[in-house]
Formats: sequence, C-alpha cells, structure tokens
Amino acid sequence: MIETNIDNKAFSFVELITILDNEKNKNQERKSKGSIDEVQVVDWSDKLVEDKPFIQKKFLPEISDFGISISIDGINYGFKESDYIDYYKFIHGILNNILYMPKYRQNI
Repeated sequence: MIETNIDNKAFSFVELITILDNEKNKNQERKSKGSIDEVQVVDWSDKLVEDKPFIQKKFLPEISDFGISISIDGINYGFKESDYIDYYKFIHGILNNILYMPKYRQNI
C-alpha cells in the first residue's frame, strides 16, 4: 500500500462513523428477572462528567473482538458492528506492509 492509498482508505472509514445510540433517549428503568435480579449493581453513571467525552469498549461476539465508541454529550459515536470487519482488514494490511519494509524487518 502506498501512502496515498492508505490515506484514502483511512478517510473512507471516517465516513462510516455514525451515531450508535443516544443515552438521553434510552429507557433508564430496566427490570431484571430471575437470579440476575438478586445481583447487587452499583450505578456510577451519575458520577460521570457529562460535558467531557469518554471512550467505551464493548465486546462484539460477531467478530470475537472489542468495538470502541466515544460518548459526547450522551451520544455514542462509532462504527456499526458490520463495519469492524473491513476496518480490521485495513489495519491488518497496514501492519503486514510495515512488517515487510526493510527498515522495520531488521528489528523483528
């Protein structure tokens, strides 16, 4: 991959970033049933500073890896689960090209 191709492909992923969900519109009241209802939960969400962005990590069983999102003002931005496969292929391609560059290969 030459540098221009890498730049173009990277910018194509920026277009895939979307609003995943809006925390303010979510139903905060959830009713648990069975043994999960007996598990004590400590909710620290009220301790978050609302005007500061924070990064979240979530396991995605479809790809057996983690997805990340950033929450800004209660709105989560990130890739849809289906977009991670192409994203990981892109990252894998970059890493493979770097590993085969002579100046990096000598350090392996």
